[in-house]
Formats: sequence, C-alpha cells, structure tokens
Amino acid sequence: MNRNHENYLTMANATMEVMSRRNGEWSHIPRIVHVMSNIKGTTDKANEAYRGALIVTTGATQNKADIVQEAVASVVKLCKPVSVYAIDKNDIKLHDELSVSKASLLQRRDMSLVQRLTHLIQLMEPYLNELNDYGVKEADVKAAKMLIEQLSGIITQPRELTAERKSKNELFAELVGELRKEFYLLDSLMKLFDPSELYTEYRNARIIVNLGRRRQKEEEPEEGGEESEK
Repeated sequence: MNRNHENYLTMANATMEVMSRRNGEWSHIPRIVHVMSNIKGTTDKANEAYRGALIVTTGATQNKADIVQEAVASVVKLCKPVSVYAIDKNDIKLHDELSVSKASLLQRRDMSLVQRLTHLIQLMEPYLNELNDYGVKEADVKAAKMLIEQLSGIITQPRELTAERKSKNELFAELVGELRKEFYLLDSLMKLFDPSELYTEYRNARIIVNLGRRRQKEEEPEEGGEESEK
C-alpha cells in the first residue's frame, strides 16, 4: 500500500466532512455542487478499494501448520500397515514407495508435499478391498484425502488473496489519481470564499498529513513539523 495514497484518502475524507457540515454555504453554486458530487463518489470508491487492499492471510497461514501436521500424520499412519500388506504380497516396489516417515514428508514444501501425499494415497486405493485385515478402512483413506484437499486449498488461497490485493491496490491508486484532478478544480472554485471561516476550514482540511511520520513521532520525537502536500 502506497503511504502517500493513504494520506491523500485521509485528507479527502476530512475535507468531505467539512464540506458536508457547511453545505449551506456553498450549495448555491452549481459547479461546486457538481465537483463535490464527483469527489464524494470517487472517495466512496477509494474507501472501498482501500478496505479491500487490506485483506490479510494470517488466518490461513496459521491454519496451514496444523493441517500439514494432520495430513502427514494421517497418511503415514496408513502407509505403515499397507507396507506390511506389500511385504505379504511380495510387492517390494510398493513396499519401498510406502516406506516414508513423518520427518521426511515434513521436509517437503507446499505443493510438493501435497503431490507426494496424493501419490501415496493413490498407491493404496487399488488394494482397499484387501486392506480390512490390516486395519485400513476406506473411511480412513477418504479422511486422509480430505485433509490433503484442505491443505491444497490453504496453500493456494494466499496466492489468490495476493492477486486480489494487488488488483485492489491498482484500483486504489487510480482513484486517488482521480481525486487529485477533482480537488484541483475544487481548490480553484473555493477561492470564491477567501477570506472566510469556510475557506480557512477547507484549507486546513486539505492539508495532507504524513500519517507514517506521525506514528513515528509518537514513538520517537523528531525535529521538524508535519509534512504536507497538495
């Protein structure tokens, strides 16, 4: 998120509050009414885009670690008895492929892990009818598959959210650009009220405070005043 764009939106909201409160002093001028209507519409859209750009993926990231552990544990738990079945059937290749440990699987990352877990389940499925005697039930395999699907979804979700956030950021930047053009017109029109309390309050609202610097000053005082731009 561009800090300058955030600061500009904060200014726009503050200015809209002033102009709305003192509506009776300027609403008799049609051109100002028209510009204000445009600014309100653009500001509303910018606020919506800003909120959308703040999408976070913390929840998905936290859940991911838990699902990884559950999915790996469920598959390893199935692999052990199925590997015994492979020995009984003298299927050395199947036995070797199923000889996995939780530690080795946890070394894999993201989709590599999903693909490996999926492959292990696929190795077991053809023998489901013969695995009851080994304590492996079809329901257990289905449960493991569901965990793998959940893991896959959690891995891909942040990427989708990142793409959505990027789109919102781009839209937000475009809307701030529109606001700059609209405020250029309004600044010229508001000179009609100079000097007056309305104009003074309007100009004060139009000061763009550097919010990032303000937060820094609260933590560690620094020399100099607030930065502003038009």
